[in-house]
Amino acid sequence: MVWYLPVIGFVLAFIGVLFYVICTATNTWYERTISYSDNLHMYTSSGLWKTYQEYVEKGVEDTITMGMSNVPAYIHLARACMIIACIIGIANLILIFLAYVRKSDPVWIQMAGLTLCLSVGCVLTATLWFGAKVEQYSRMADTDYFSFGYSIILGWVSIPLVVIGGALLTIKYET
Repeated sequence: MVWYLPVIGFVLAFIGVLFYVICTATNTWYERTISYSDNLHMYTSSGLWKTYQEYVEKGVEDTITMGMSNVPAYIHLARACMIIACIIGIANLILIFLAYVRKSDPVWIQMAGLTLCLSVGCVLTATLWFGAKVEQYSRMADTDYFSFGYSIILGWVSIPLVVIGGALLTIKYET
């Protein structure tokens, strides 16, 4: 088998796991705007850890940062899934790197690639469940504008990167 396929797999998996970490750490999973009147608008940006609300009234802005102490269950689920995916992804990347450096048995790299593919299930669960619930709550509210933020989009982009990278790592090759 071609020697560079596992290297490409490692690079793709590394970028995907980096996106996991960025997605988990940032607080722009969704954004929405609500207009109460011609003069009063509220902009909300929320993620797994904090919610920012900005009120604009006649050109005067007021920003409120709210903690996430009393949160719905879907946010706890998304937090847990993303943290588990980050831990599994980083641990497997370290294992793959050490296996490359030590020129050890390719079975370790293949197992790590398979585990990376399984960690995608956590990210998939977190991003889809969070997106579905937020979209459902947004329909119930009087929302003028609703969109997913860059954080959840990075989570969606990381899924195919890690699956392809993990699949390339599981290919049998000679060291």
